[in-house]
Amino acid sequence: MRRRADGPSVVAVHDARSGAQAFGLLSRAVRTLREQLLAPRRLRVSAMTAPDTGVAVGTLEEGRDWVGRRGEVRTAPAPVCELGIRNFCSLVEDGNAAYWIDGVSPPGLLLGYSFDLPWRPGGSEDRALLGQDIPLPGRYLINVACDTRFERELRVGDTVSMVEEVLAVSDEKRTRLGCGSFVTTRMTFSNQRDEVVATNDNVMVRYTPEMAPPSDRPPVDDRRDAAAAGDGERLAPIRIHVDHRRVCHNAAATWDWFPGHHDPAYARDQGQPTIYVSTVFFQGLLDRLVTEWAGPGAVVMRRKLQIRASLFAGEDAVADGRVVARTVDGGDEIVEIEGRVSGANGCCVTSEITVRRPGGAGTEPRRSTTP
Repeated sequence: MRRRADGPSVVAVHDARSGAQAFGLLSRAVRTLREQLLAPRRLRVSAMTAPDTGVAVGTLEEGRDWVGRRGEVRTAPAPVCELGIRNFCSLVEDGNAAYWIDGVSPPGLLLGYSFDLPWRPGGSEDRALLGQDIPLPGRYLINVACDTRFERELRVGDTVSMVEEVLAVSDEKRTRLGCGSFVTTRMTFSNQRDEVVATNDNVMVRYTPEMAPPSDRPPVDDRRDAAAAGDGERLAPIRIHVDHRRVCHNAAATWDWFPGHHDPAYARDQGQPTIYVSTVFFQGLLDRLVTEWAGPGAVVMRRKLQIRASLFAGEDAVADGRVVARTVDGGDEIVEIEGRVSGANGCCVTSEITVRRPGGAGTEPRRSTTP
């Protein structure tokens, strides 16, 4: 073996370096594996995925094992921006200058930040909602309720992150669409300073559709509507025609590409007559109803939404409401409002919204960008 006059053999040096490199690679692999095992993830356990819906399927017992699980912390694919805000405001025709001029993100757009782009360089992240990942018998899903509490505003330039956890999985129950389980999750939204922006408790039903002709869809029970006609200041109603373009605009403005909002064939497979608007549309429309009435500087503090029926392309969406309570907090007026959105077959959505009016009730209309 040839040796250098001032050191060990070339082969020995090479072997030592190779060993060090191998050890380094092994150490990094162990660290990576450890991080993957310890990191909060949406594990699919032994569940299979329905090829036609992309929803994890399994038994009710498997689904209940998910209660208490948390997903990983995710970040919106881009910071809050003016174009995104204005596109959403255009969807619900909200001219609030706080959104168009001051750079405030509408509260109704909050859930939109949890969706990924359909494609981007390097591939989109797996940003499925936990309710879609839970193995349950139902191959289809639809939102039925949400309760959102707002802590602070989002503004242009803010980065939004979120983490979701499973709170409950119910027994199987019979619904208007078929037999299924109700899944309750909580998503916590934060900004780039790790300040909590809002929390959203969401209820969706995972179901197996029981097919019926669209014409058999019964009118929605409007017993709540009679109560809404009682005492209390009435809010000026809003009417918007929801054609196919607006439903597709709904998907684009909220980044919610769930097939039922743009694919008529998928919607029919769900047991629906055609495509329909999303939860975020209802949230934006009801927020507009309340803040137009409340005036400049009004802030939505909490919004509880109950979805009783879908609103389909070709229908008019009519939002109205009434004041049910008023209190004073530090010179501001806190107002409780019952709202609803109705379609061709009656009431689709009911809501309870709490709004803060700075300085109490004012008579001046809110600043708007529209004449």
